[in-house]
Amino acid sequence: MSDLTGLRTGDFHGFPSLLIDTPFSTAAISLFGGQLLSFVPKGGQDVMWLSPTAKQPPTPIRGGAPVCWPYFGRQDQTGEVPAHGFVRTVPWQLTESRREDDGTLVLTLTPPSFDDLALRLRMTLRIGRTLEQSLITENTSPAPVRFTQALHNYFRVGDALTVSVQGLDGLDYLDKYENYATA
Repeated sequence: MSDLTGLRTGDFHGFPSLLIDTPFSTAAISLFGGQLLSFVPKGGQDVMWLSPTAKQPPTPIRGGAPVCWPYFGRQDQTGEVPAHGFVRTVPWQLTESRREDDGTLVLTLTPPSFDDLALRLRMTLRIGRTLEQSLITENTSPAPVRFTQALHNYFRVGDALTVSVQGLDGLDYLDKYENYATA
């Protein structure tokens, strides 16, 4: 565990977590599933929603920003596999942490290695005035590997019926409700 000021382990709503406190915001990241559970700008409200009935491990946590990897949904998977991949239900480790000059904390977390996959995953979070979260997948084999990944964000909103997403016009996507047809 890092000895950075503003970074400690603790409990967040019953989940063992990394607890982050910067001059600009606070955050909580569950070590179970590597899942962002909370991001609160100073003087503001939590941006993330966490189900009041979220269950303890090994059940995936409902809320925050679950990491879906190496597939989303059950896309192209055969047999009984967990929805949204299997990194949501494994322990993650903090592998790197640093503080930037303005007080922003940058954290890198990784799930365990999966020997049968030719893929390695890491997640980086920048927690400060804003939140930046990215997933980086590395193909460790010379052959192409098909995968999907997503951050399945649960944002706290007042009225879900008034929410809109902008900036995606003209982009292709896979429609889960149309058997993953390109739309």
